[in-house]
Amino acid sequence: MLVYLPVNSSLEAISILDKKINNLTQIKLKAPYVIFIGEVDNASYAKTGLGIIQWRPELVAGQLRFEGNTLDLGVPDMTVQQAVAAGVKSIIIGVAGKIGLIDLIAKGYGTLTWVFILVFIVPLIMVGIAKIYKGNTGANIQ
Repeated sequence: MLVYLPVNSSLEAISILDKKINNLTQIKLKAPYVIFIGEVDNASYAKTGLGIIQWRPELVAGQLRFEGNTLDLGVPDMTVQQAVAAGVKSIIIGVAGKIGLIDLIAKGYGTLTWVFILVFIVPLIMVGIAKIYKGNTGANIQ
């Protein structure tokens, strides 16, 4: 299938999209940042924090982690008091494992599986059992 879009309508669509994007709420984080990793001790779950440190290391003052956490992002450790004294303007949550998309998807698929079982499989089994019990198998043998 070939789709033809006139240039004028494409430009109008882009203009409308531009206006809608400009009306979105924007959050402006003020530098310098401190990256909060809490108790996460696996670098795979701290990708957000590591990405920010790699992207703009000059804007990251340090990391904030719970006592006993062995994960080191390669920036100085700070307490909240030290961060305030250093002039930190924003704390960024640098972890995604416990509250992020990966966990949400995993739990969502588990929930969807149970919904599928309850909505489709259980009624199918119940109808099958009812037909067997009544002796109506649905087969017409001649």
